[in-house]
Amino acid sequence: SQKKVRFADSLGLELITVKHFDDTDEPEIPERILAKLSNGPLHLNHLDTKFPRAPAQSMFMELQFANPGTLPGFEQRVREVKVLLESVETDEFSLSGIVRVLNLAFEKSVFLRYSLNNWITFMDSLASYVPCSSDGVTDKFRFKIVTPTYLDSGGTLQFAIKYCVGGEEYWDNNDGNNYKI
Repeated sequence: SQKKVRFADSLGLELITVKHFDDTDEPEIPERILAKLSNGPLHLNHLDTKFPRAPAQSMFMELQFANPGTLPGFEQRVREVKVLLESVETDEFSLSGIVRVLNLAFEKSVFLRYSLNNWITFMDSLASYVPCSSDGVTDKFRFKIVTPTYLDSGGTLQFAIKYCVGGEEYWDNNDGNNYKI
């Protein structure tokens, strides 16, 4: 069968349609799509299909731990455990921090592993080396993630730090409690 191509302008329609969005707009998901998702392999029917609106007032995240770099014996603890979160800062859009690692080899990687749903799922974010941060014994790495606007009020972001060096993995998970914000 022969196909025909028609262009919008030849039909009297606009070539471009612009839609402006802001943070308080809720996405519109057609019912037919929701039906497919709820019956699909992801089994999303247990999830709330309405996305919560971002509040008009500014939200902030609160650290549920003291910044380890301010605690006594921090330098010695880095030598013992090989990797340690030094500091964290938050604003309404991001979580950023500094990690200190024992300099065991030139080649090394540091990751922030974080979860928004109590470790049902998690994401890894590669931290970057802070230039000229080596004191001969330790190095610093910096991480920054954009925090989701859909994190429920009262929701918790949990994270841990993974240090990969010389074929080994070392973790800082706040002594088994994970870091919580």
